[in-house]
Amino acid sequence: MSILELGESIPPLTPHAVSMSLPTWADNVGYEEGKKRVMDKLSTGYPRYCPGIPGQEKSLADPVTRFSIHKLIVAFADDIIGKYGTPDQKAMLFPSSKTAQRCHGFIKTNGEASFTRDLIAQVLPSISAVIFHKDLFPIAKQYWQHSGDGISSRRAEFCHPLFSDGKLVNSTPVQPIQNMKRGPKRYQRGSVDQTFLTGKKFTSEGVENSQLPLQNGTAETRESTQFLEERFGRNLDISFVDNARLAICRRIAGSLVGQVDLAVEPSPTRMTSNSRGVKGVSNDDVFLYPCGMNAIFNTHRMLLESGGQLKSISFGFPYVDALKILQKFGPGCLFYGNGSSEDLDDLEARLEAGERYLALFCEFPGNPMLICPDLKRIRRLADTYDFAVVVDDLV
Repeated sequence: MSILELGESIPPLTPHAVSMSLPTWADNVGYEEGKKRVMDKLSTGYPRYCPGIPGQEKSLADPVTRFSIHKLIVAFADDIIGKYGTPDQKAMLFPSSKTAQRCHGFIKTNGEASFTRDLIAQVLPSISAVIFHKDLFPIAKQYWQHSGDGISSRRAEFCHPLFSDGKLVNSTPVQPIQNMKRGPKRYQRGSVDQTFLTGKKFTSEGVENSQLPLQNGTAETRESTQFLEERFGRNLDISFVDNARLAICRRIAGSLVGQVDLAVEPSPTRMTSNSRGVKGVSNDDVFLYPCGMNAIFNTHRMLLESGGQLKSISFGFPYVDALKILQKFGPGCLFYGNGSSEDLDDLEARLEAGERYLALFCEFPGNPMLICPDLKRIRRLADTYDFAVVVDDLV
C-alpha cells in the first residue's frame, strides 16, 4: 500500500479534494500548531478553509485567520477585484445575492467600517461578490467559515473562465444606496452599495459541449478533466441532476435503500412508506444544502425567524463552527461542553425557573469522544418547555 506524501490531496490528483495527507502523528501535531514545515506542504484542505495563501496572516490561536480559501476561488476573486475593485480591497464570492447580502450585513455589524459594495449578477450560473477593504478580511472570513454560504471550488472553476471571457458581466446597475459612514476616518470615503443585474444567459448546449475556455488550460484539458470527474463519480452529468437530488432525499427519508440507475430512477411519484419506521416522513421533508455547516446555519436562521430572538443551547463538545453560529448569529447561546446528565439537571432547573430557549443543538454521537447525549430526556424537556432539538449525526 502506497503512502501519500505529506500535504498531498486525498483523493490524489484532483484540485477539488476535501482533505490532505498527514501521514505521521508529528505531522498531525504540526498541523494543529501551524508549523511551517507542515503548512507549506499542504496542497488543499477542507472546502471552507484551505491552508496557505501567501501573504495572508496566520494566527495559531485563531482558526479563522489561520486558514485561507481554496486557491481556485481566490484566483477568481482576485480577478473580480482587478476589474471592479482597488488594490486595497478583497472579495468574497457567493452563489446568490441573498447570501452575499447576509455576508455584507455581518461585516457591517461586526466590522469597524462599512466599506463594501455588492456585485450581483443574475446569470447561469450566478455569482455574487462582496467587495470590502482588506482590513475587514478577518470579519468576512468568519462569515465564510461559519455559514458555509460561499461558492465551491467547482463553481469557481466553471465561472472564472466565463468571467475572463466576458460572459459573466454586469450590465444594468441600479441606484446605489449610500452607506453609513462608520469607524476610523481612513474608511470614511463615501462608500456605497452597488447592485448590478444582468440578463446575460448561457445555453445548456455550450456547457454540455465543453466549449467554455479554461482559465489556465485548453479545451482538450477541460474535456480530460470532465471525463475524469464523471468517470470516477466526482461529478455527475448535468442531465442526472433532478433524479440525483430526488434519490438523495429519498435515501435520507428511508424509502430508497438499493442501487438506482439515475437515468431512469427514481420515478417522481410521491413515496408512501419508509424504512425508518417514522410515520408521515417523506422525501418532501428533506431539504438539501451544499455542506453540513450550511445546513446547521440555515436551520438556526429559520428557527430565529419562526421562534423569535431567544438564546439556543449548545449541548456537548461541539464542532467549533456550530458553536460560533449560535454565539455570533442571534442573541447567543448557553454552552454545556460536557453534555452530561448533570448538565441536563442544570438545564431542567433553569427551565423550571422560567428560562426559555429557542433550540438545543447537539451531536450524536459526539466527535471525537463519541459521547452520546440522552436524547430521550432531551426530547421530554423539549416537549414540556417548547424548544426545538437539532441533532448533527455526522462524525
